[in-house]
Amino acid sequence: MTKVLVLYDATYGHVATMAQAVAEGAGAAGAAIDTWSTGTRRRRVS
Repeated sequence: MTKVLVLYDATYGHVATMAQAVAEGAGAAGAAIDTWSTGTRRRRVS
């Protein structure tokens, strides 16, 4: 299985929204996704 890490730094939420879309797209293709923000704790998306 392919693993994808989406790492982002967002102040106002625009980049977080884009990172979420990237994670959803990769997850829809069958990848295991981890999403990390530099300002928050690790969040598991799928």
